[in-house]
Amino acid sequence: MNVTRCLYSLLPLLCLLVPLPAAAAAPDGRYDIVFTHNQRVMTVKACFGEDPPNLLVNHRRGASGFIKKAYVVIDEQPQSLLVRNGRILTAGLHGQDCLHYQVDFLRVMNTHQNLRFMTEKSNHVRTEAAAWLWLPESYAALDIVFHLDEGYRVSAPWHLIDTDAESTHYRLYPGHDNEASLVYFGRMRSHILPVGDTDLRLSIMGDIDDDSAGKLIDWIEYGARALTRVYGRFPAAQLPVLIFPVGPGREIVPWGEIKREGGNCVHLYVDHTRPLAGIIDDWTLVHELSHTLHPYISMEGRWLSEGLATYYQNVLQARAGVLSSREAWTKLHQGFERGIAETRSGRKLKQVSRNMHENRQYMRVYWSGTALWLRADWLLRTRHDSSLDAVMKQFHDCCLDSGRTWPPLEYMQMMDKLSGTGIFTDMYHEYANSDEFPDLSAVYRSLGLVGRGYDLELVPNAPQQRLVRAIMSEYPDGQAL
Repeated sequence: MNVTRCLYSLLPLLCLLVPLPAAAAAPDGRYDIVFTHNQRVMTVKACFGEDPPNLLVNHRRGASGFIKKAYVVIDEQPQSLLVRNGRILTAGLHGQDCLHYQVDFLRVMNTHQNLRFMTEKSNHVRTEAAAWLWLPESYAALDIVFHLDEGYRVSAPWHLIDTDAESTHYRLYPGHDNEASLVYFGRMRSHILPVGDTDLRLSIMGDIDDDSAGKLIDWIEYGARALTRVYGRFPAAQLPVLIFPVGPGREIVPWGEIKREGGNCVHLYVDHTRPLAGIIDDWTLVHELSHTLHPYISMEGRWLSEGLATYYQNVLQARAGVLSSREAWTKLHQGFERGIAETRSGRKLKQVSRNMHENRQYMRVYWSGTALWLRADWLLRTRHDSSLDAVMKQFHDCCLDSGRTWPPLEYMQMMDKLSGTGIFTDMYHEYANSDEFPDLSAVYRSLGLVGRGYDLELVPNAPQQRLVRAIMSEYPDGQAL
């Protein structure tokens, strides 16, 4: 993917996919946050009932410098609280249940160049929560309620409880790197898109006409329904999608990513002037949505996560009818050829994966991982009467909402446990510690695939020729589409 300058216009979405505990915890406190578009100060009132925490903490370096003042109100008089070294000291408040602090919001924007203050013309302000959110050292859940000017909204990657014209109410659970959450304030065009039991919450961050907005909504619906062709349902109960219309350009979708901080949230930059058919033909949406099939895997395993999304982006485009089976296999083959061309001896895959952005060996990382998942799917289908689809569903049912970072080996071990095989850990060790591109020759022979440079020939009467079409057309119940 080519990185383009982020063009932000209009407030984003209700970014709110956070895995919830099996039994939702009652909130330990409530934060009421007031921020108006023409002010430079954010005011926060944090109430904790009869047992306030001894301190509020913020681990971001320099965060104390953004606090204008912190206080409690005793006998209708404000009493200052000490702010020092990332802590607001609140011990000994003798039953005062509410704490107050104010954040110099303009200073936050001026200090963080990548989070600069956006004027009214751009319709929104983007922040990191760490710039203004001070939390207890431990909590089971917190209610975060934003109060904004009429016509303005807030977007945060937390669990949405409710929203109306006057306020937006989230519930925040520990973990998920909450301080790094991107939170937006401003105007927005929002839409709730139901896909089965899932609500996709779309926010279009640009001043575009209704027809263009409708086209982008149709695009997201196509991608979401394509994803249900893995195991019959969307992987998450909620998913926010931020859409940035960037206008005419060389690429239809110049950039897309999934953000994990605070919860999953998909960001997509799109040339909204293109016809819908052309936008749907682009692979980026299905790739980014496919990342919701797996948990967050640490950087050393980037090749696994990017490979899984790359494998399914081609499989699902075929299952959705955007690609023919032959076109999808050809795209996979061409990707493997690019990965082979970029592979150099002397560096293990797991090392290259960890430093992918520095060494810019994207093709080796993405397509080595894709090779693993193709081979896994082939082995499951030919030797274990199963499929990758089936094992992904098992992982969803047991483990997807764990809300933690998975070391790559542990993830592979869980996939083996669920499938009753040893193929995932075996391939992980083989590929992660190799300086060569994965060998797919056995897979190619079995399926009747013959590569001739970047061209692909399909040979009839191969041992498992039926899988060439089945992989690209099966529905979760095993029936052809």
